[in-house]
Amino acid sequence: MLDKRNRELSSVLLNYMFATGGVMAGVIVYYDSNWRNLTLWIAAPPIIFILEYWFVPESLCWLISKKSYSKAYKIVQKIAKDNKKELSAGIVSQFENHSSSKAPEVQESSKSEKSSMLSYIELLKSKKLLIRILVLCFIWSTNTLVFYGLSLYSISLSGNIYFNFIFVSLIEIPGTTIAWISMNKIGRRYPLVISFIISGIGSIFGAFVDAEVVWLQILLFLISKMAISTAFTITCVYTAEMMPTNTRSGCVGAFSTISRLSSLLAPFVPLLKNYYSFLPLLVFGSFPLAAGCLSLLLPETIGCNLPDTLSEAENIGK
Repeated sequence: MLDKRNRELSSVLLNYMFATGGVMAGVIVYYDSNWRNLTLWIAAPPIIFILEYWFVPESLCWLISKKSYSKAYKIVQKIAKDNKKELSAGIVSQFENHSSSKAPEVQESSKSEKSSMLSYIELLKSKKLLIRILVLCFIWSTNTLVFYGLSLYSISLSGNIYFNFIFVSLIEIPGTTIAWISMNKIGRRYPLVISFIISGIGSIFGAFVDAEVVWLQILLFLISKMAISTAFTITCVYTAEMMPTNTRSGCVGAFSTISRLSSLLAPFVPLLKNYYSFLPLLVFGSFPLAAGCLSLLLPETIGCNLPDTLSEAENIGK
C-alpha cells in the first residue's frame, strides 16, 4: 500500500497501537478483574472494523498482478484526486489499453487464479526461496513464542502483577522505535540479528539472577521484551519485502498462521518453573539466539523495490 520510504513507518505505527492495546488491557483488568467483563471489553471494539470495507482500497500491486487493470485504474484515479495530482498521459494510456475490454479481464482473472497456484509451487521449487521460507517460519514462531510468553511470564515477577504487565507492554514502544530508527539507518538483517541476540542473552542471564536482586531481574526482563519487540517489528516489514507480489500476502499470512502454533505454547512455558525455576527464561532465551543466527541467511532489502517476480525475489539484495 505504501512506497519504500514509508513501509517502516506503517509497521511502527501498527506496533505502537499494539503496545497501547496491551497497556489498556492491563489497566482494564486492574479496575475490573471479572473475566466475563474483560472478554466483552476485548471482543466489542473489533466490530468497528467492518467499516474498513468501504474505506480501505485493495492493493494496487495485487490487482495488477491479477490483471484486474480496470479496478486498479479506479484506485489510481482516486489516489490522484485525493492528492490533487494529474495522472500522466503515459499512465492513463497504459491503463486504458488494458481496461478497454471487460471480457478479456474476466478470462485473465480466471487464468491468474491458476497461475497463482503455480506461483506457490514454483516458490517451493526454488531452493534459495525454500530455505528463506523455512528460516522465516522459525523466526515468526520465535517472535510469537517469546513475545507472548514474556508478557504472560511478567506476572511471575516480583511486584504488582497488573503493573508488571503494563510496564512489559509499555517497553514495546521504545523497542518499536529502535526498530524504526535501525531499519532506516542500518537495514533489516543486522538489526534483526542483534535484537534477537540481545533478547536471548537478556532472558538467559535473567534466568540465573538471584531472586533477591529484583531490580536486575526486572531490568534484564524488560531488555529482553524490548529486544523481541524490535525483532517482531522488523520481521513484519522484512518478510513482505522478500516475497514476490503474487504470493506476498499469502506467504505473510502463512508465516503468521504457523507462528500462532508457537503462541499456543507460550502459556505453558512459564509452567516449567514448577520443575526448575530457571527453565522458562532459558527457553525464552534459547530460541532468539537460534533465530538470530538463522537470520544471517536472509538477504538485506533496505532500499530495494518490492519483487514482482520469482526471479526478482531470488536475486533481491544482491
